[in-house]
Amino acid sequence: MECAIKRFNTNERLIDLTCEQFGLTGYYTEEVKRLYYTALEKGLTRGKPLELTFSAITYYLRKKDGIKDSEQELSSIIGYTGKQIRKQYRRLKRELRWAQ
Repeated sequence: MECAIKRFNTNERLIDLTCEQFGLTGYYTEEVKRLYYTALEKGLTRGKPLELTFSAITYYLRKKDGIKDSEQELSSIIGYTGKQIRKQYRRLKRELRWAQ
């Protein structure tokens, strides 16, 4: 748990920068941080690029809010394909038991 907190603190500024790059508001930024910390605690971020995990979490939040074109937007911003984002999204959704 202490290691997760240390890694979260290290990555918190990167989360802010990535959310700013995506053009997300304060609500989304705080939700991304909360969900990322949960995934970090469960070891779901190991071996995955941070930007891919952030984009999968962002994809989930935007999909939950009914924004349909987020996958193409996210893939064009971060450089990962929509398939990679969806795969990480499904993994997080399954492991964290996200609704939807």
